[in-house]
Amino acid sequence: MNIDQDSVPTTVDEAIEALMKALTPQDREFILNHDAVTSHFGFNRSMRNNWSVWDTQTPLVQDFIKRFKLFGHGDDVYGIINRGFWAKVRGNDPQQAMLDEAESYRQHWARAGLNPETGKHE
Repeated sequence: MNIDQDSVPTTVDEAIEALMKALTPQDREFILNHDAVTSHFGFNRSMRNNWSVWDTQTPLVQDFIKRFKLFGHGDDVYGIINRGFWAKVRGNDPQQAMLDEAESYRQHWARAGLNPETGKHE
């Protein structure tokens, strides 16, 4: 997969579409035959490193924060985009997949004693 690094998406949906455009037949086959947990291959690393998912001030992360009511931890941003992308490739509902993933992150942060929306201790 070869993601266009000159075109950084500004929304979660744009991010999924950018991944879909970069998808090769080999990538599709991999996704259809593997679990998303094994997906830390090239394009995911590229997304994490080049789309500034760790910068809460970027349009992409701001869209994520507003949409999922999470504080914008880079791994959460990456994970939700990845979950939606894999769902779309597999013919499932990416929106529901992302909402389900967001809920698991909300529960994780709450168990850790953090407010999922602010990232601050409660």
